[in-house]
Amino acid sequence: MLTITVDSNMYVSALGFGGLPMSILQMAVDGEIRIASSSFIQGEVLRILRTKLRWDEDRVSAAEMFIISLTIPTRGRLFDKIDAVKDDPTDNRILECALESGSAFIVTGDKHLLGLGEYDGIKIMRAADFLQFKLG
Repeated sequence: MLTITVDSNMYVSALGFGGLPMSILQMAVDGEIRIASSSFIQGEVLRILRTKLRWDEDRVSAAEMFIISLTIPTRGRLFDKIDAVKDDPTDNRILECALESGSAFIVTGDKHLLGLGEYDGIKIMRAADFLQFKLG
């Protein structure tokens, strides 16, 4: 089964607004793909839901349980080991998760990651492009 890493911005978009990012999460719910995640990614998502979307703790907790239920956790063995994105070093945590999990794709809306196009054989693309690849 195909394993992918979903960037925190995709979770926030999916949970806050639905759309194409939610379609990708739904693929994991349906067992069509596996999504790898890390404590860093989950923490960033929860922080953004609290601070930027101003969700209350019950809603944040429900989001956390949902993410945990549909993702495969990484152990963080590569944490702070990759330095490929100089302009936004936190983006390297996404690359670490993808590499550790053996993900074939990273799905993101982040310009720094998208600018790489690929990292160590892992294709980096927007949600629309991934869905077109997967469904097309």
